[in-house]
Amino acid sequence: MTSNLSALIPSKENLKRLQTFLSLNQEKKIVDSSENSQDFKVKVNDRRLFDQAGNERPVEENPPETAKPQAKETPPPPPPKAESPKKPSHQEEIKESNPYFHSLILSLAMQAQSALGMSPYPATGSVQKDLESAKQSIDCLGALQEKTQGNLSAEEAHLLENILYELRLAYVEAQ
Repeated sequence: MTSNLSALIPSKENLKRLQTFLSLNQEKKIVDSSENSQDFKVKVNDRRLFDQAGNERPVEENPPETAKPQAKETPPPPPPKAESPKKPSHQEEIKESNPYFHSLILSLAMQAQSALGMSPYPATGSVQKDLESAKQSIDCLGALQEKTQGNLSAEEAHLLENILYELRLAYVEAQ
């Protein structure tokens, strides 16, 4: 463990080099060729909390402000553009009619109609009443209506509402 720490601590020779370098570079002159070769003085302030020996430095209460470049005037914002055709939002895209949803609703409605005796069973061709099966299909459609409320297109909501109304009425009449 101590061997790892000793690698991080600089030698006395390196500390002396660093002190010499810092003392020479406290103030510099920099020539900028892009500004018609004008001389600019840049003062480097050492704001570290500790000096090179590791002693704490006194903290200045009012540090000198650094020179801030002048901000160029920003042009005024462009005038608002004419409204372009509005792209539908994600919510509106979801509310488009889905053919699979129609198929699901109509399939459950056909099962309920067959169980109520309103249409013959496709496999046998006979008309039979099975009120328990009809109630289950109607309740399934009701649950779909409840869970999808607000997420359906107007066409889908209208279809589901009408089918449920007709099936519930037929169920009451069949009892």
